[in-house]
Amino acid sequence: ELSQFLHFANSHLTPPRGSENYDRLYKVRSILSPVLTNSQEAYYPGKNLAVDEEMIAFKGRQEFRQYMPAKPTKYGIKVWMIADSSNGYVLNYDVYLGRDGKKRIHGLGYDVVTSTVKPYMNKNHHVYFDNFFSSPILLEHLSMQQTCACSIVRCNHKGMPQSAKQNLLGQENSFRLKRAIFAKWHDKRNVAFLSSNVSPGEASRTVKRRVKG
Repeated sequence: ELSQFLHFANSHLTPPRGSENYDRLYKVRSILSPVLTNSQEAYYPGKNLAVDEEMIAFKGRQEFRQYMPAKPTKYGIKVWMIADSSNGYVLNYDVYLGRDGKKRIHGLGYDVVTSTVKPYMNKNHHVYFDNFFSSPILLEHLSMQQTCACSIVRCNHKGMPQSAKQNLLGQENSFRLKRAIFAKWHDKRNVAFLSSNVSPGEASRTVKRRVKG
């Protein structure tokens, strides 16, 4: 009965679908926003931050419920998050509401990282994320905002040079882009990453340690 009758907003005042003020999270927005504000005011993170997705298990009827078969939690609500790498403290989050029809010039991953990291830009933080988000133009943008970044990357991603797509057998490949270093190493498989906070030599050594580890 508690869950049945617990409300955080007046359902009769819900903006109609299709209107300018329509919000799929209207019924819980009144608690999501202050929780986020208080979380950011209560704690300031260290240097290293991580951006990733989190699935909140949910099997009920919901228009933005996601199905991700490769995840331990296959059905649920996807939330983009940025956290302090040293302790997992969540600093910023955004509930993924599905396709919204917005024109994304550089892709969803770019928009997610830039929006979640925005409160911590221009403060010399180091941000880490996986290849879903990674792209040369993203690292360039972060670097211009005094924010270093490091991530694994798909070599066939838009914006990657042709030399990054070459297959390697027992050798390495590294070179400098505009504001980042690309490094690739082949052991049992190809591993490639972009970084804006290491030199080419350090990049190669980091890739080897990652593969062997």
